[in-house]
Amino acid sequence: MSIGVRDRFNIVYVEAIRSTAKRAYPLDVGTQRSLAGSALGRAWLMACRPAEREAVINQLRVKVPDEWERHGAGVLRNIASYARDECCVSVGELYSDVQAVAVPIGRIDGGELAALGCSFQGRTMDEGWLRHTIAPRLRDLVRSLG
Repeated sequence: MSIGVRDRFNIVYVEAIRSTAKRAYPLDVGTQRSLAGSALGRAWLMACRPAEREAVINQLRVKVPDEWERHGAGVLRNIASYARDECCVSVGELYSDVQAVAVPIGRIDGGELAALGCSFQGRTMDEGWLRHTIAPRLRDLVRSLG
């Protein structure tokens, strides 16, 4: 489980809790992932006001076109499904054996927008499980923090 904030075109982990299982892609405080390609980054985008989200997406398109080409469709799918599912997912997009789900937190210390996410490696890929089992738990956790 992790909390991330934006740094340019990345999401940076400011909190991270790991299981004891070995991971090929460790997540520690300070780890950076693609804003467009990660569930955490996409949930951060959903924490933005619509005009701010549009501005960041336009910056992604112009300043990191390779990232946008690789992950833009996933970002747009997550935006389109957010009203229904209230979460963002990335299944095999950054790493073929990693799936993740995240939800917006809103503003935290210092007014930074943040998102809360959970990623899984070495487990059968299952977007439905992420959306319908894990995401509600993340949303409950965010509500309990408020």
